Amino acid sequence: MQPFSTAMRFPLGPVASGIIVWLGILSTNSAVANELPSLHTVLLHNSDIQEKSISRHLNDLRHGTALHKPQSTDAATTTDGDRISLFLTTSRSEGEQDTTDLETGYDAEGHHSTAAADFRINQEWLAGIAYGYSESELNYYSNDPTNSTTVDSESDFVTLYSSWYRRDFAVDMGLGYSDTQFSTQRTIAGVDTIGDTGSRLFSLHLSGAFDFYYQGLTYGPLAALDMLNGHIDAYTEQVAGIGVAQLKEQDVRSAILSMGAQAAYAQHFSWGALVPQIKGIARYQIENDQRQIYGGYALNPGQTVVFPADKPDTTWFEFSVGLSADLSRGISFYLHYEAVVDYSATSLQTASAGIRADF
Repeated sequence: MQPFSTAMRFPLGPVASGIIVWLGILSTNSAVANELPSLHTVLLHNSDIQEKSISRHLNDLRHGTALHKPQSTDAATTTDGDRISLFLTTSRSEGEQDTTDLETGYDAEGHHSTAAADFRINQEWLAGIAYGYSESELNYYSNDPTNSTTVDSESDFVTLYSSWYRRDFAVDMGLGYSDTQFSTQRTIAGVDTIGDTGSRLFSLHLSGAFDFYYQGLTYGPLAALDMLNGHIDAYTEQVAGIGVAQLKEQDVRSAILSMGAQAAYAQHFSWGALVPQIKGIARYQIENDQRQIYGGYALNPGQTVVFPADKPDTTWFEFSVGLSADLSRGISFYLHYEAVVDYSATSLQTASAGIRADF
């Protein structure tokens, strides 16, 4: 930490002191290098929450259609001529990542919302469009109370989705685009450093599920493939408007295969049905390019500094429970909780609530 004491010993002013502090941090490969991979993690996490909101809606819609016909095992049968479905969901996520040799730990929280409308084309096809918004905040751990780092993000998502289902088998598809704006602020030895950058991503989702029925119980296997492709823009972090560090463009590529099982039990009442649900999946990361990040000094743009990152986990598990209330007049409500299990150095939980209306 010698650069900190050097900067404070000489009366260089806040700008000069900030530049010296920054050069020292880069040269010792500490705070900045360790925190950069979190931008990549935020993008994957927020995209995953938006995709799951749509998938959960489609799953509830198929099962809800069958609930009003308990003697039927044909989930594609429409009820009362309902062709249009609207849904709105809101989610809150909380998590933390432990500090490792290469990355600084942090606490994270996020708020997410999704609104969508879809049209049932026939008894086997429906198509829809969804808009999502996510905002998140990361607060990094620090042993020095005079130092702090936060990363804020805001993301907009647009997704076109479709579902094909015949009797007990369903295939869902989604193609999305997202735009994210990041804002970073570091306070180091009393000097504020500001950075702003953006990201654009394309996403592809493919999933399939097969349902078995026994009285009010619905259960079966499922599988999914989620792919992301895009980048995080290059940007310069500044002290008092003077650039001190440059971070080069980062590619964002991810492919995750999921396999698991789900079950739901419908209890019928005069007003509709109450449906508790449970799901467990194993996820395998086929591709993730988060390995190392390139940057350098703004005062010496010809020099490149390599920031290594932890190797992402390739396998982890997710467990979720939910409760849906399906009313006889085409209105449904749901609550949902999900936790990431067996992911090294990271814990994450998400709670969601939503409403659906069929016309």
